[in-house]
Amino acid sequence: MIQFSFEKVSGIGNREPYNNVAAHEELKSMMSRFDRLNIFFDIDEDGYEVIKVESTYVKRFAYQLNDESANWLMTYLSTGKSEDFGVEPSEVQKSDQTNGNEYRRRDWLGQHAARRRQQHLPQPHHRRDFQHDRRRAGEGSQV
Repeated sequence: MIQFSFEKVSGIGNREPYNNVAAHEELKSMMSRFDRLNIFFDIDEDGYEVIKVESTYVKRFAYQLNDESANWLMTYLSTGKSEDFGVEPSEVQKSDQTNGNEYRRRDWLGQHAARRRQQHLPQPHHRRDFQHDRRRAGEGSQV
């Protein structure tokens, strides 16, 4: 006879809380290395506003946002400065939105559109462009 025991089965409600402090430290580390970040704005399964971020060297992970961390992210994207003074990654609140599409369209764009218009985002420079410019500059100076 086979007997089943469900005493050690944990439910969804017993999950460990998300370690947003570790996610913050990883994101800051990626910023300090100047990794090229791929960022996707979303609402996570617990109802928090998050960015899902990855780079060539780091697998995708979620970072829960609050007002300070969103401003920190926008400052980094516009200036390249990764100073996180005053950012408390553990102080997050659930979003009013439950749908990631609505959040991206309405909340994120609406809240930050005015700020983005005021900031200058530098154009990315590719290594190939620099090599091409160096070759072109060297062509005229050869003897």
